[in-house]
Amino acid sequence: MYLIAPSPDSLEGDDSRHMTILDALPAHIAVLDRDGLIVSVNETWRRLACASSLRDGIEGVGRSYLDVCEEATGFAEAGEIAAGVRSILRGETNALSVEYQCHSDPERRWFLLTVRPFSGGAVVMHQALREQIERREQRREIDTRFSGAFEFAPIGVALVSPDGQRFLKVNRALCDLFGYSEEELRTRTIQDLTHPDDVEVGITNVTQALSGGVRSFQLEKRYTHRNGTVIEAMLSASLVRDGNGTPLHFVAHIQDITKRKEAENELRASNERFNQLANNITDAFWIRSPDMQTVQYVSPAFETIWGRPVEYLYTHPHEWADFIVPEDRDRVVSTFAELTGGREKLDLEYRIMRPGGEVRWIRSRGYQVRNAEGELTRNIGIVTDITERKQAEAELRQAQKMDAVGQLAAGVAHEFNNILQTLMSMATISRLNGASRETVRIASVMEEQIRRGASVTRQLLLSSRREALSKMPTDLREQVSSAKELLQRLVPENIRIVLETSQEPAIVEGDAGQIQQVLLNLAINARDAMPDGGTLTLRVVSSENEVSLEVQDDGFGFDDDTRDHLFEPFFTTKKVGEGTGLGLAVVYRIVEQHGGRIEVQSGPGEGSLFRVILPASSGTPVVTQSPDASGMSQGSGLVLLVEDEDGVREGITMLLEMFGYKVIAAGRGEDALALPRTPVPDLLLSDVSLPGISGPALAGQLSTRWPSMKVTLMTGYLEEATRSLARKHGWEVFQKPFEMDELTRHVAEAMRGESPVN
Repeated sequence: MYLIAPSPDSLEGDDSRHMTILDALPAHIAVLDRDGLIVSVNETWRRLACASSLRDGIEGVGRSYLDVCEEATGFAEAGEIAAGVRSILRGETNALSVEYQCHSDPERRWFLLTVRPFSGGAVVMHQALREQIERREQRREIDTRFSGAFEFAPIGVALVSPDGQRFLKVNRALCDLFGYSEEELRTRTIQDLTHPDDVEVGITNVTQALSGGVRSFQLEKRYTHRNGTVIEAMLSASLVRDGNGTPLHFVAHIQDITKRKEAENELRASNERFNQLANNITDAFWIRSPDMQTVQYVSPAFETIWGRPVEYLYTHPHEWADFIVPEDRDRVVSTFAELTGGREKLDLEYRIMRPGGEVRWIRSRGYQVRNAEGELTRNIGIVTDITERKQAEAELRQAQKMDAVGQLAAGVAHEFNNILQTLMSMATISRLNGASRETVRIASVMEEQIRRGASVTRQLLLSSRREALSKMPTDLREQVSSAKELLQRLVPENIRIVLETSQEPAIVEGDAGQIQQVLLNLAINARDAMPDGGTLTLRVVSSENEVSLEVQDDGFGFDDDTRDHLFEPFFTTKKVGEGTGLGLAVVYRIVEQHGGRIEVQSGPGEGSLFRVILPASSGTPVVTQSPDASGMSQGSGLVLLVEDEDGVREGITMLLEMFGYKVIAAGRGEDALALPRTPVPDLLLSDVSLPGISGPALAGQLSTRWPSMKVTLMTGYLEEATRSLARKHGWEVFQKPFEMDELTRHVAEAMRGESPVN
């Protein structure tokens, strides 16, 4: 407070009025003349504790203020004040203002002394500063605390110019963060330290703050350390304005988050690797809460296996059981429920149904996860689609059945075909030598029954993969046309045969005889499905890569359970004595050996469609001439016959001798090797399976001895190894039981030096 006091003259003239004004003021006021004498004081001055020693006059009036100051002991600034008053009285200065603490005052208060020239003298005012000083002390304490907090803060702190470019004040942490001293930072702009890609975003935020859009902002920002490394930081800045709203500075907090960002990036990369791994794993894995009520995670493979979105399991955690095949559901649900109790793990195989109705086999394994205290924290599991494995197991079981059947068939073929061959020889001889028509008829019936037995043996071999293939380009259209002529004699008149073939060639690489077997077996099955008559359709459809052979009937059809067993050996829906159950098993194996597949469509009362699909071939079918079936003719030459079955050896010997051939018969290969070198046989006719040395081995040794000798092997079942060996050496192979007229034609051709393809 400054007081312009009245002149001493006016005070004397109107002392009562002026003193009343001065007495009302809270400050301690005295008026001095030009010599420094106190001419007037107010009531507050009189009560001033530090002036209590002024006893003369009216509380010092008439005394020199300079003497009072020099004698005062209550404050250290007395001498400074006296000198200042003298300077004002002499006109050297215009004002004096001093803060001092009065130690003689019981409250040790602070005062502000103000002296101003006045009417040739001066006016002195002492004003108590208790509240101001307290506020100043508080501010000083706050400033001290702020300074400490600012300086020793664990993160970088700075005062930045209003334009957001210059450091006004920085703390130690910020210097350490950037690698510069405080002086060096003050010579650099914020942009100098900012990563080039983040300059623009920083400017944008400063501009918004200055425009009043925001008072403070926070963002992640990159800076560059003195050594060139990049610093990831979190910047928090607030704009400070004065009372008039003018921007003073920004208070910026810059926290180094480089390690946190590295951890986040590593976590993100880890999650990406995990997701990539999860996306590439065909097994689905899941995590559920301890009570199994909440799905915490499920991998993408769930959608592939179950055919439903992954999100569905999160939102419907209990409905997964609805997709289990009903027959398996209760067992699976009750077992999974045990994971919430004492059961630590489970391993189940069961069936699920996908949205389109497709049934898949899956294997589920579940495990409890417990913490160090033994508390159940979650349940985890793995789900594997094992449909292919189940199918493979079924196929393995089927293959094992086939292998057993094959072993049986091989043994049966060897023994039974030798028996049939003996019977065929004797029946043919009886027919040829029959003295009466009845004898010839009986022999012919015997031959037909032998052929029927041979057909059963052949089907056994086909169904067990024991029948070797002789593949060549074959047009299915010709096969179907040939089959139709034969079927006309096999189906009753109430069944109409319809032939539908494409205009384009339908060429496949196949064994013509076995393809005929497929056609006949399917057609006979269709015939038996239409006891009351109907339509049997044979259809050939060709495309660029595949050729389809379809056999369709409008008979009684069959259900799904029957479909599952159609191609099993000995499975039949016919009555006992009406079928062997080998027909479709033979079809399946032949098609499989040809690299094809079979599709079946049927339903009870809806008829059946069997579609055989084979790979198309670009080859040209070989046109073969049918052998002359006019009968048997006489011949000449020496045949070496090696056969261990007495009946077969005797029958073939008798037949060949009937037609003019000389025969040397042996029961063992060793007996044949013991023969003299002359005469040289024109033809070796040997069984493949002999006691001791085998037929092929015998043929090899005898061919070395007699290079001009032709070789024909006979076998009850023809394996591919035997066929390949025969082709390598140019030998012929006959499969038992064979027609005797076929044998005589073959021997005649061999004697003439011809080698018909067998």
